[in-house]
Amino acid sequence: MFKGNAGFCNAHLGAVVLRCRLLGQIAQMKQAGLSSFDFWLQAVIAVIFFPFLVTCFAVGLPLAIREAVTGQVSPEPALASGAPLLIAATVLVYLLALGATIWFGFFFPRRDHLVLHENGVAFRLGFKAGVVLFKELKVFRIGREWTPFEASAMKINRHFHPGLYVLAENARNMSLTLKLTRGEQIVLKAVLMRYEEQDVNEFLTQVYQQHPGIFGLDDSEVS
Repeated sequence: MFKGNAGFCNAHLGAVVLRCRLLGQIAQMKQAGLSSFDFWLQAVIAVIFFPFLVTCFAVGLPLAIREAVTGQVSPEPALASGAPLLIAATVLVYLLALGATIWFGFFFPRRDHLVLHENGVAFRLGFKAGVVLFKELKVFRIGREWTPFEASAMKINRHFHPGLYVLAENARNMSLTLKLTRGEQIVLKAVLMRYEEQDVNEFLTQVYQQHPGIFGLDDSEVS
């Protein structure tokens, strides 16, 4: 798997066969089994509460440490002369946290892509990005295995939170597991629900038609 120079990668990947079209975030939520209301509720909560919590932590923690070290119960008298600076720092931290929330929540995901080439696949899923050549692939499988922690949590959710269990199972089944010949494994969680259904079907069909020997196999099925 190459993660370096884009020109070097493209030379090995060959021509683009299919570039999957990324869905809007509301459409992705619907693919996951959620509604538009769920999207906007999560967006409002993230934009309002996350910057607030970060600001409280970033500004309140130093004051708490100062109080613990000096033994001063009320910091107001000591901070009275520095109140404008404290207010400015609080506003700055809040704006930075708000900007980071909006960027990573709404704009950063738009960089994601899933592209099928003649000789491999190029992908970006959040901070995970790279390319995989078909000659490096041992297994190309739809879905993924639960981690031990996830498996335990899903056993509980299956009985007490069946709705959450169904959402998690749907996301698991829309993942991709790529196992390389040298033993490395790449898991792209819920990647297939992020793109147009027509493109996903065409992507999977092309991989199966061109490389049936690696498609959908478990380790036990690989000779």
